[in-house]
This record gives sequence, structure tokens and C-alpha cells, in this order.
Amino acid sequence: MYFDTAPKTDRKDFFNYEEEFEGVVKAIRRERLIVIKGLRRVGKSSLMGVVANSLNRPYEWIDCRAVHSKEGMAALLNKTMKRLAFKLSLFSRIEIKEINLPHIALSLKEEEDSEEVIRKSRIKALLFIDEAQLLLSYGFDRWLAYIYDRLPSLTTIIAGSQIGLLERLIGKNNGSKALKGRSYYEITLHPLSRAKALTFLMRGFEEVGKSVPMEELNEAVNRLGGFMGWLTLYGHKRVEKSHGEALEEVEKLAQSIVADELFEFLERQRNKKAYMEILKGMATYSLSTWEQINSYLISKKLTHSRGFLSKALKKLKEHSFIIEKDGKYIIADPLVRTTLKNL
Repeated sequence: MYFDTAPKTDRKDFFNYEEEFEGVVKAIRRERLIVIKGLRRVGKSSLMGVVANSLNRPYEWIDCRAVHSKEGMAALLNKTMKRLAFKLSLFSRIEIKEINLPHIALSLKEEEDSEEVIRKSRIKALLFIDEAQLLLSYGFDRWLAYIYDRLPSLTTIIAGSQIGLLERLIGKNNGSKALKGRSYYEITLHPLSRAKALTFLMRGFEEVGKSVPMEELNEAVNRLGGFMGWLTLYGHKRVEKSHGEALEEVEKLAQSIVADELFEFLERQRNKKAYMEILKGMATYSLSTWEQINSYLISKKLTHSRGFLSKALKKLKEHSFIIEKDGKYIIADPLVRTTLKNL
């Protein structure tokens, strides 16, 4: 069902991203690392879920949001590898050699013919890691490099919504050196175009046998954009409720989620007020250039050191609160803009 709010696992419920799906499936045959990038709520988890359930291969899944400490991450990785041991004989020959945070060391057990087992293995296992940029935050980028180098029967598919941090994890932009030089396949999921967003809603309502006026669909896309997560939630609520009620509930929930994400980010920044004003200025006054944003900060009497604004904009891009397009800075998600206006 298109309007099922859980991440998709069945290909028939997966809308639009057929080319990306085929690209990942083909890459699994030849690559050990696949990187899926995209803003929040565009369908990255659904893409991984559909891939996982479309291939007849053993797999495991890690959601890095489930832990909040280095120790928790170490325990999660350890538990996941043990589960894979039941699914693929190769993994029964892997053990935790030592845990020396912030890094975790793995080694192959000294068993007869262990290297031969790896070489002859005909079964490729899959490891899906959602919000994988948190591996870098907790210092486990070297663990990811280890399984890339030593476990040829394993393909790791990582996804993340904090695009800049995910790129640093794989060695871009002066990031981690652990994975530099390794081959990988990379795709980016983008929000739906207006036409495709309307098509998604129309097909979803056809699926449940509900007729919805075109003007309502247009307003939903105007206010929610092409973000699959918001559109799906609207469709799910609109089945039982009025258009106005459905939109209001989606926007209310979205504002709560976005505010939590934003405040979590701000708690880690030294100049919280300046970061907030940058975002509010962009949302309220459509500021989009460095010069406009800098003038706005000055008007707010927020003095800042030389180079602060450029660094702040870079960090906001890394965490996917804004994007840069044609030399301009943009808040891509309309519900992020709405939330910032109301804060």
C-alpha cells in the first residue's frame, strides 16, 4: 500500500525510484560498498527495505539511531555480526578481538581453512546500515573499512540523511581516511517533482478506492512538497479524515519532529542564536545568498568572527537543513520552513 506509513519492503508498494532500485541491485553484484544519500523523508529506508526483500540473500539491518553512546554502538555491531553468523557460515569465523573505544577491532579466528572458506563462498550477504553517518560520530569508520577489506562475501549498503557527514564517512571533503581509495557505488534520492508527487497521491487514493478533488491534491503538494514521508502521512490520514484535518495533523506532527531535530543539532553548537537566526532569516525572508544572510545577522546585532558564516552554512548543509543550488542556499523541505517561521 502506498499510504502505509512504515518503510516499504515490497516492490509493488515502492513508488518512482525504479532506476535507483535497479542501480543498487546491479551494484551489489560488483561492489562491496553502496552509498545512498538523500534529504530526510525522501525514501532511503524504503529503498533499502525493498532491495533487502527482493534478493534471495542473507542480510542484517542496523539503524544507528537506536544507540546513543560508543558503548551502545559497539554492542549493536557485535550483536548484528553474531546474528549474521547464523545466516552465513563465513560470519561464524568472525569474532570480536577487542573493544578499545572509540574503535572496535575484529579479527578472523585462527581456524583451519578460514581463508579458503572466504575465497570459495558463493553466497553474498548484505549488511544495511541506516543513518550510517553516526558510525563516524562514534568512531567506527575503521570498523566499516575492516569489513570492506576482509570480508569479500559481504556487501554493505549505507544510507544517511545528513549528507555532508555521510560523505565524510566515505572519505570525501577531508573526511575519514579509513575508507579513502575504496571503490563504491553512490546514488542520491531526490524529492519527487510536482507532477510525480501528484501522481503518487492519485495512485494511492485509487488504491484505497477514495476520490479526492484535484484542488486538494494540489494544495497538499504545495504545502508538503515532494517529500515521500509527508505525502504518505497525508494520504494515510486523508483516507479517514477531511483534507483540512489531514493537512493540519501532518503539519503539526512535522513541526514537532523538525523542532526536535533542530534543537538536537543546536545543542552541539557554540553560537546557537546565530545558527537559529540564519535559518529563521532564510525561512521568513527567503534569504539565499551569503551577502543577504550576513547583512541579516548584522541587522540582528549578532557579531561573528571572520569566516563564521561560511562555516555555519557548511555545517547546516552537512546536516541537511539546507542545500546549495546554483550558488544559493535553500531550505528544501517546506515543512522545515514552516516550522522555523513558527519558532
